[in-house]
Amino acid sequence: MWIYTVGGFLSCVAHRERPGHILVRARSLRHLTCVLDSHLPDHPFGSAADAPLSTPGHDYAARCVLTREAFEALVLAIARSVTYPNFKAAASAEPHYQDHLHSTWQDAVHRLSDSRDRRRR
Repeated sequence: MWIYTVGGFLSCVAHRERPGHILVRARSLRHLTCVLDSHLPDHPFGSAADAPLSTPGHDYAARCVLTREAFEALVLAIARSVTYPNFKAAASAEPHYQDHLHSTWQDAVHRLSDSRDRRRR
């Protein structure tokens, strides 16, 4: 599952070796810690290996492990934090990230819009 938040982009998948756990990955440690600090500030990680860490040799530069229950709490907290009328504008603290969001939005509008809708434009 990909999750775009005001604080960063996350890629979340079932942990291959630990049933009941979710591997939460991000392209930058800053994005991962920003999202976790904003939405799960008091979360006790089960071990140091589960806590956010830098993984520069992997496709995602940062990762942590959450129990499924903690992941559900994270997603709920993210959903409850939606108070902005414009997502891309709310994510403007990091211009590079905002540029990425705009490009993603443009691509989705173009590729995912019904072809009949595109002809009307």
